[in-house]
Amino acid sequence: MDPPNADILELTEMMRELFKVVQGLALGQKAIAERVEKIEKWMITERVQGNAPSSGVKKPFGNGQRKNEVRQQRQPPQQRAGYQVRGKGIDRQFDKPPVTYAVLFKKLMDLGLVQPRTMVPIRLDQRPPNYDENAQCEFHSGTPGHNIEGCDGGCNC
Repeated sequence: MDPPNADILELTEMMRELFKVVQGLALGQKAIAERVEKIEKWMITERVQGNAPSSGVKKPFGNGQRKNEVRQQRQPPQQRAGYQVRGKGIDRQFDKPPVTYAVLFKKLMDLGLVQPRTMVPIRLDQRPPNYDENAQCEFHSGTPGHNIEGCDGGCNC
């Protein structure tokens, strides 16, 4: 077997492993969603039944403080820790996959893990210097101007 064929076989095997990982993530997401749905249904059922424990006797939970006392001890809204907002100035870098983005995008589309996006056409006076009218991006539903290999939108969505 000559080296180029060995490289192709190795890349093919790497892609199989990558797709297995992606499928595993999708299945894991589905399982989590199903469990969350079961928990939500259980919570709704408990609310309808009045949150009554099976023994019929309500036991105090925690240190026995009343709800009013707990509410008084809460922090004012301006002191609460909020979500951390990451600045947009940082440009994240990703390693290139072992196959082209076109092949990867088609496979992910077939698995139903991604959907093409629509992009508003760019006006003539706003086109960047690297704009190519002959190129079309599969990720952006065939919008002209760039191809999927030069697309920044796939990593940011």
